[in-house]
Amino acid sequence: MSGHLRMDSRSNSEWKLNAMVLNFPTRVCSSILENVPEFSRLIFGDHVLRNKPCFIPKGTYSVTNAPVNLTLPKVPILPYGHYRERYSISYKKEMLGCFFLEAFIIPPPQRNRG
Repeated sequence: MSGHLRMDSRSNSEWKLNAMVLNFPTRVCSSILENVPEFSRLIFGDHVLRNKPCFIPKGTYSVTNAPVNLTLPKVPILPYGHYRERYSISYKKEMLGCFFLEAFIIPPPQRNRG
């Protein structure tokens, strides 16, 4: 299986396509779990994280208006802003699945130093 990520950024009231493009030629399931662990846990549940080899059960997964920490430990730091992400998974050029995500990257909250 292979995976492909395209991330667009919003600027001046329009989408700038392909602000970041990443390819995952192998180990797609493991790459999702390694790169977005908290999001993976929210969508798929802990049972997927414990399975070896990595396996995401067939189905439709949806989360709406759920705050989630999308710390991406293996993705470059992105500037604050509005983004949309399209992630596709395929096997021998046949589409197996896709994810769509819209997110805002915001500064961390200020801590009181009092």
